[in-house]
Parts: sequence; structure tokens; C-alpha cells
Amino acid sequence: MNPARRTAPILNPYLDLHHAIIQSAIEPESVARIRKKLVAAYAWAIPSREALELLADHGPLIELGAGTGYWAHCLKQVGVDIIAWDRNPGAPPHWTEVVAGEPELLADPASPHHARTLFLCWPPLNEPMAAEAVRLYRGETLAEIGEARDGCTGSEAFYDELERNWRLTHELPLPRWPGIEDSLRIWQRAE
Repeated sequence: MNPARRTAPILNPYLDLHHAIIQSAIEPESVARIRKKLVAAYAWAIPSREALELLADHGPLIELGAGTGYWAHCLKQVGVDIIAWDRNPGAPPHWTEVVAGEPELLADPASPHHARTLFLCWPPLNEPMAAEAVRLYRGETLAEIGEARDGCTGSEAFYDELERNWRLTHELPLPRWPGIEDSLRIWQRAE
């Protein structure tokens, strides 16, 4: 681990807002409304320094479903080489460059992106994107943020694919909103 990376300040207003809201006496219904607005402005999951460091250890990355690019923005601050893709890159706001990208871009076995760790942050619930991306990806490492099977991320096909072809090597809980149980999980391709 790069010692300079551990001490470099990170501009992470989402984490700061999360801490302030969780420590306040705001009613749970109001927290849920605030969370909905913050998710649209930042991301579904809240980056912590520990999560950013763990992802940095597995760089370079290719993020599919990057949304606003907030995680990519935070990762770039700790020196990570990351490409952020989303099927709708024109939707504002953006924290960093997000380009058009779908799982099909991983279909070419000779793609240079297979040398990068595939990063999925809160894969859409009950949509095929994550399962398709993992099936098409030829690389060895997958970083995934979300809830476990039967949570509010991913699909049955996605979790089936993980159980069949991947081995969980690390799990790190993230700063969480009430009622959310998301974690950063690192998977290695099973032999």
C-alpha cells in the first residue's frame, strides 16, 4: 500500500454529509427523503477511505454503471487509473468524465479492459446488466458494492454467476444509511 495515498486528503462531501445527518436528530422519514436526493447527486453507496484504499489496491479499474462518476472522482484522488462507463452518460450531474458503455463492450476477448478490475457499484435491482457484465468479462478480479442476495441490488442471475464462477476474498462494510446493508466485496475468478 502506498503510504502517501493513505495520508492524502480526499474531497468526499457525501461522506461528510452522511456523518452529519446520521449524528443529527432528524426523523427517519426525513432521512429517507434526504438520502433519495443525495443518491441522485452523489451515488448509491458512500465511499470511505478504507473502501477507496481497498479498490486502489486492485487498480486499474473499469466501472460499469458509474452514474454520476462520484466513486471514480474519489478514486482518482487516491491515484487510481479508472475508466467510468454508464449507459446514460449524459444524465447530470457528473463529478468526473463518464463515457457511454454497456456490458457488450466487454464481449471482445482481446479487449484491453479485461486487464482492469471490473467495478460494479450497486448493480441495478432485477436487471440483467451485472450478470451480463460478469459473464462477458474475462479478467480475474471483480469489485462489487451492494447488498447480498435478496437485498436491493443485483439480480438472481448475477448472484448465481458469482456463486458458480467467483470466490469472495474480501468484504468491507461501508458507511450506511438506516436499513441499508451494503458492502464492498472483492471477488477472484474461481479456477
